[in-house]
Amino acid sequence: MNEPMLDALPYATALAIGLLIGAERERRKGATHERAAAGIRTFALTAVLGAVAVSLGGIWLVSAVVLALGALLIAAYMRPHDDPGLTTEISLILTLLLGAMALRHAALSMAIAVAVASVMQVRFHLHRLVTRGVTETELQDLLLLAVAALVILPILPDRPIDTFQSLNPHTIWRFTVVMLSIAVIGHFAQRALGPGAGLPVTGFVSGFASSIATIGAMGTQGRRNPELLLAAAAGAVLSTIATMIQLAIVIGTIFPSVLIDLALPLGAGAFAALLYALWALWRASRQALPQTVPVGPGIDLKSALVLTLSVSLVMLASGALSHWFGKTGLLVVAMVGGLADAHSVAASISALAQQGHLDIADAGLPILAGATTNAAAKGIAALISGGPQFARIVLPGLVFVMAAVWLGFAFSPSH
Repeated sequence: MNEPMLDALPYATALAIGLLIGAERERRKGATHERAAAGIRTFALTAVLGAVAVSLGGIWLVSAVVLALGALLIAAYMRPHDDPGLTTEISLILTLLLGAMALRHAALSMAIAVAVASVMQVRFHLHRLVTRGVTETELQDLLLLAVAALVILPILPDRPIDTFQSLNPHTIWRFTVVMLSIAVIGHFAQRALGPGAGLPVTGFVSGFASSIATIGAMGTQGRRNPELLLAAAAGAVLSTIATMIQLAIVIGTIFPSVLIDLALPLGAGAFAALLYALWALWRASRQALPQTVPVGPGIDLKSALVLTLSVSLVMLASGALSHWFGKTGLLVVAMVGGLADAHSVAASISALAQQGHLDIADAGLPILAGATTNAAAKGIAALISGGPQFARIVLPGLVFVMAAVWLGFAFSPSH
């Protein structure tokens, strides 16, 4: 490309930006005498005006042009038109600035223009989504997740802050963000699939929030409706697949090297849970399944904060016991911690390995030990909630899953 063409490229980019955004506005301005003031030609000229202003006078001339354009827009807005919003006015000023930006960052300005035009094009869908598609509670959950991920997480220090070098605020809160994300995704998945998808799908999705709680809910359904016993048992075992996936996400989020080491046992456990659940579903397929499954809630902030606290305590205890007693103490705390939550154990052990306090090869045993005691807690929940008949179906599935996990661990190339 010769030099004149290179010189003209930013202005061509500015023109393309104006045409792109202006095309969308032209379709919205209407055809009556009360139509909006700006269309494709106005936007195209405005973008080029921004590029020329930067070329001739820099930032001060651009500022003066923005003020002049603002005055013109005020005058245009005072006359009757059928667009009561400010979308056209704001987008016109933005087009001017993007045209000015094209002289220095052509690719970025074009990318922003495409994004702006896309948002403007789908405005009706966005309006419908916000006003009708998302409830007030769901919007609060999404905003809460955004605050946790985009406001709190970036400002937390990414270094250990305790004596045993085991508590990393950034790592702990990143785990919390993952849990909140899974809760939101699980809720919308349940809502999209609907109650008609049945207990198995609900059990799998709800397992991402809490497998123990899910098994308890499935047991209650099976106790109240004996005809749902097999379907509820399938949902209970399917929640264990969610546990394996969640463990993989948590471990991979904190220290991917540990996840690589445990890929075979976690994959074997998930596959075993799927096989057992399919067997239960095959038995249940000959029974009529009433569509009475409610959609679960979204984020439970109290539970999320309690889980974060438990992760922190397990991390601190793991660091202390590892420092004082070595691997033996770490195994004990992993087994005890797993009774309440396997993910906090996995997070704490992975954090120790990531910080160099534990070898990658030594991280697998306490993580799987915590998962095993967590499976025992699930069995107790199945017996209490669903009674002996429900437990007789679920317990063999849990044993089958954990046997597959330990076989996978035994035959893993790194052990």
